[in-house]
Amino acid sequence: MPLVPVSMMKKHIFPSLAKTIFLSMVLLVSCSKPTVDESMQNLQSINGHWESYKGISFNEVWQFSNDSLLEGAGFSLNKSDTSFFEKLAIIKHGDSIFYRVFLNSSETVDFKLTEARGHSWKFVNPNNEFPSIISYEVRNDSLLHISVSNIRGNKEQLFWLKRK
Repeated sequence: MPLVPVSMMKKHIFPSLAKTIFLSMVLLVSCSKPTVDESMQNLQSINGHWESYKGISFNEVWQFSNDSLLEGAGFSLNKSDTSFFEKLAIIKHGDSIFYRVFLNSSETVDFKLTEARGHSWKFVNPNNEFPSIISYEVRNDSLLHISVSNIRGNKEQLFWLKRK
């Protein structure tokens, strides 16, 4: 195997290696998962009143209570009557974030935040039959897309909401 002259290494190999290292670092930083505190801060973008603009008639209202709690409600209206209502919360507990659904005054179901990217979040509870995955995505600060699905991926319900 022939030896490569040092001048050739400096001219061709080192710049290429430096570029590769730089691009790898940029990719690593851009793909890193936000911290729990950063995720809670980003979740403030769902604060407010949201109403459906297509599909199923559904509304959500979220209020940022403090740096570890968002309180919310999901509901459907049939004219002026409430046909569906659920109390919701997003809670920071230690090093984790949970999406909580209040079934009644003493029973809740928690979904753990498993993915967070900017203004997109995925909460999972594999032990809950349906939904077992709840995903939120805020687009352009005015649209909220929600997906509820099961872990097997054969059942999904979509909600398209806009800021009211």
